[in-house]
Order: sequence, then C-alpha cells, then structure tokens
Amino acid sequence: MPYFEEEYIFAEPGNDTPIISTNFTVSEMKQYDIVKIPLYIYREGYNSNVVNLYESYPDILKQEKLPIDKETVYTWNYSPTTYGNKVLVIVAGDSNNQVMKEIPLSVEELKLDHAEEPDDYTFKFKVNSFVGNEDMQKWTFIDHLN
Repeated sequence: MPYFEEEYIFAEPGNDTPIISTNFTVSEMKQYDIVKIPLYIYREGYNSNVVNLYESYPDILKQEKLPIDKETVYTWNYSPTTYGNKVLVIVAGDSNNQVMKEIPLSVEELKLDHAEEPDDYTFKFKVNSFVGNEDMQKWTFIDHLN
C-alpha cells in the first residue's frame, strides 16, 4: 500500500466513489519551475482508475485518460509556462461517479533579460524562410573582420 506522510483515506464499504489523495502543499512557485505532485486514487472494486489532469478546468487539459493503478502513487511533474493564479484540477472516475480535487497555486513571473536585435544587421533570416536554392543565392555576406 502506498505511503503518504500525514495523509489518511477513509473509505465506506460498498461506496465506489473515487477518493483522490495527495499531500502536495506548495502554494507558490516560479514560472517554468517543476513541482512534483504525488497522487493516489482509491476506488473500491477497481484495480485501476482513469484520471484527467488540468491546469485550468475544463480549458487546459494537461494529461488525459491517465491510468493509475490503485497500488501506485503517481507523480505529476507540473511546470507552468504562464504566470498568475491557477487552480490545478485532478478529475477521477467516470461520468456517473466523478470527483475533482482542486489545488490552488500562485505562479510568479520569471523575468528574463532579453534584447532586440540591432537594426544595423545587413541580413536577418529564419530557417523556415528559405524555400529553395534561389533564396540562398540572394544571401550576401559582408566581412566586418577585414
């Protein structure tokens, strides 16, 4: 049986409503950092449970129809690409018997130093702008070292 420190599951005999358990306690993080969210799903009479993981329910689905065995603690490695207040949502069960667990999370913007390219460049290109050899023939090089 999986072990969670200070996390208990109380199940009623005959009740097959899924139970979502996690001891995740982080409430703030930086953009692009990774947090590990341990999940344990219990449902009486089921050896495996299907889970959907959302960054924002129901708009941003991160993992769909994820099978989690009842003897396994699954770890969701979450890394936000946007900043702001978020509510991560774990959804378990089927359409007749579905439960959700919400995890509020505040994501601080990662401030990156960046600079624009100088306008005095003679040539700027992207790889996807070249279609064929004709485009390559238009390319010119000015030797600034000599």
